[in-house]
Amino acid sequence: TAYEIRNCDWSSDVCSSDLKATGADTAIAAGTLVYWSTSTQVATATATNNKALGKTVKAASNTDTTVRVRLTQ
Repeated sequence: TAYEIRNCDWSSDVCSSDLKATGADTAIAAGTLVYWSTSTQVATATATNNKALGKTVKAASNTDTTVRVRLTQ
């Protein structure tokens, strides 16, 4: 499954996107810095070896399959 990140006006700091999350007992609280895991292709709160995305604007529960992230450049 592909997830599209649309072009935005980065200077406005209002670009957010719903990104794939693990949904496997890995809740992510609102305001958490999140990263993109290239190995598992999901958003994660683990920084090690992952690319920074931004902060969550809405909490994701253990069963959610997406997490809303305010993207940063």
